[in-house]
Amino acid sequence: MQIIFFDVVGVLLSTGKFKTKNGLVEYMDTIVKELTKNHILVIVSSLSKSTIEEQINLWKLNTVFTHVIGGEPNKNKTDQMLEVCYEYNVAPKTCLMVTDTARDVHLAKEANISTLAVSWGLGNIEMLKKSNATLVQNPQELLIIIKEKIKTLV
Repeated sequence: MQIIFFDVVGVLLSTGKFKTKNGLVEYMDTIVKELTKNHILVIVSSLSKSTIEEQINLWKLNTVFTHVIGGEPNKNKTDQMLEVCYEYNVAPKTCLMVTDTARDVHLAKEANISTLAVSWGLGNIEMLKKSNATLVQNPQELLIIIKEKIKTLV
């Protein structure tokens, strides 16, 4: 089973560019519920774990994500994602991160994890293009692109 890592702010939590349900970007609830059928879903964010858990409880998605990794002092996202991969005995090269910043793309690449970058988040579009991540333009196409990308990572 493959792991899909999601950032919160800008990916799941709206920055105001698309319609929302309680702050959740439209379609994201359907997307993650569909993906959880065949994949391990993990949130990795610099937000505190308690803030993330509060938000996913509000969205009624607390059973969808197997792990919630919040910002921890002295730990970066690269190490945190690798720890989850090792816990599940999953090769990082078969995993995917969905993010909205070039910095996260870089951190995922350090872990040998492929990336998708969403255009509706906080990240600068030009920086995301330069990062060579696959760029997703709107939430409606995200599920299809994730499914296509994940097939290439086995």
